[in-house]
Amino acid sequence: HFRRLDDRLVVCILRADGVYTAEIRTRAGCIATSSLTIVVAPPPPRVTLIDSSRACPDSCVILHITVDGGRRPFTYIWMPAVGLSSITDSTPVACTDSTTTYVVLVDDALGRADSARVTVRIDTVPHLSLEEAGDTLVAHPDGLVYHWYKNDILLPGVSSRRLVATDSGMYRVEARTSAGCPVTAA
Repeated sequence: HFRRLDDRLVVCILRADGVYTAEIRTRAGCIATSSLTIVVAPPPPRVTLIDSSRACPDSCVILHITVDGGRRPFTYIWMPAVGLSSITDSTPVACTDSTTTYVVLVDDALGRADSARVTVRIDTVPHLSLEEAGDTLVAHPDGLVYHWYKNDILLPGVSSRRLVATDSGMYRVEARTSAGCPVTAA
């Protein structure tokens, strides 16, 4: 896009990288040319989290971010380093025993930076217990989805916290937390 300001000055707005050549002609017909390589800077990098992360105790999660804008290559620094597979990967694996907030700093090739935070929440696993009352087994606490097993075989369609045992055998129940963490009792 060119715009003439007067007889001596022309303004050019460049929107893409490339080699640009200017040609100047005098009234006497003399021509002078000059070329220049222009690198148009993209907008600064913007780091966005893909989602917050929930994890079960003794498990790991992959931390996901996206970077819009900026000029590649990007460098990544994650803090704190505790529990991370790498502090310089774009998607490190976090293995932590407690809820931890990680910060990622992303620099682009032009030295511009952005950061974001992600919190890995470790789901609390309740103590699961069984109460026996005659031929009825009751799992505690209430509010979870239960799967009952007899002799290590899943009893299909039985998902309440109460089970009436119709015959002898080894019964156990498995429940899952909101993050999908298994909790068992025998």
